[in-house]
Amino acid sequence: MQLGITIPLQKFLKWKPPVYGEPENLFFCWDLHVIRFHGENTLMAVNASNAFTVILWKMEWADWENLEQRTLEAIRKGLLAAGYGEETAEAYFRAAGSASFTKTHGRRPVAALNRMTDFLRQAPMKLEEDRQFQSALCRFVNGNLLKTAGFDLPGRPEGFLNEDMGKNGIKPDLCAQKPSPGAEKCPCRRKCPRRGNCEECLAFHRDQKPGIPVACRKKKR
Repeated sequence: MQLGITIPLQKFLKWKPPVYGEPENLFFCWDLHVIRFHGENTLMAVNASNAFTVILWKMEWADWENLEQRTLEAIRKGLLAAGYGEETAEAYFRAAGSASFTKTHGRRPVAALNRMTDFLRQAPMKLEEDRQFQSALCRFVNGNLLKTAGFDLPGRPEGFLNEDMGKNGIKPDLCAQKPSPGAEKCPCRRKCPRRGNCEECLAFHRDQKPGIPVACRKKKR
């Protein structure tokens, strides 16, 4: 797995420029970026193929010093929060291999990263101030439409991620295939593109109205 470091993050960490990585499947590559968000240093890790994004807010220096570990933990949490099971997460990490820091992965992945940053700044929901991993914000940004490096047509990172799983022989065990309690009451119905826990989704709709992401709104019949 390659973890590309943006120039702003490189300068923030005061690192020497990383090397170019060997040619790799973009599905197993992520670009890492730092932004100021709600007054705190925030890490964004964006998949180079599908732009699926995970967000860690209020990163302390101890976290930056263990950037590889924190990033891998965030990716795992992101997969689980998106509705994938532990088996799928393990299969992804096995296929991705050991992590290494590299330069970012080209113009298109970085352009997608910039769009995801824009989506984050437009997020209507409240920050989860008691948590570093921002699950609600991740769901919001991953439900937006954009172009990515791994796909010809615009789409949503959450959907592209699922397609990438299939392309690379990883069978996703999504809870959407087996809805959890509350599915019949959720505005998303069984077509929820976020594929998360239905009780959590219900709480999300209840607490965040009217700021429901477009991807979560009830689809017209």
